Amino acid sequence: MSSPMKSVGHMLKEARETCGYTLQDVEKKTKICEEYLCAMEENAFDQLPESPFVRGFLRTYALELGLNPESVVAIYRRDFGNAKKQSVIPKGVMNPIQRKTRVMISPVVFAVGVMVVVASLYITYQWMMLTQPPPLVLDAPKDNQGVQSPFEVRGKTSTDAVIIVNDVPTAVDQNGAFISLVSLETGEHTLVIEARSRQNKVRSVRKTVRVVE
Repeated sequence: MSSPMKSVGHMLKEARETCGYTLQDVEKKTKICEEYLCAMEENAFDQLPESPFVRGFLRTYALELGLNPESVVAIYRRDFGNAKKQSVIPKGVMNPIQRKTRVMISPVVFAVGVMVVVASLYITYQWMMLTQPPPLVLDAPKDNQGVQSPFEVRGKTSTDAVIIVNDVPTAVDQNGAFISLVSLETGEHTLVIEARSRQNKVRSVRKTVRVVE
């Protein structure tokens, strides 16, 4: 009797454990957050961004574990290629916390109410700041620049962001700098560079390059 086919999540988890890595170890090496790594190992792809980003994460994870990235992506497509993606929305947005209010005609209560309003505004401001897209400054290449393949895509973002160059995640160092080596055929191409935060907020830059021989 033939053994059942392994899922992509089972392959990743098995390879990680064989390497002796924890999820935290892989997060440090790949800059892919632990929640995404865990979701991939559990085949919970509905908890991840759109399919192109999933394929990029899978390639990066597979390379770190010594697996063939294209084989891992092929298994993902076999099992989940037609799965409908769902956006991940914080539970606090879908189910807001219900607060009970008590009406009291007292100066003390009025002062406390003012403090609560101020605190709520501050928390809202901090939440909005956390959910803004991360910064993205691209140093190279310049728009419409002629380059030879392979060439470097260099820039800077926040230290906890994930950089994705044409669907391929790129590591970010402790200063927020990143370098991605890109190979393209001769001709004109459009590069899409994205900075994605842990809250799944994205800032993107598009650059046109001319690859010459």
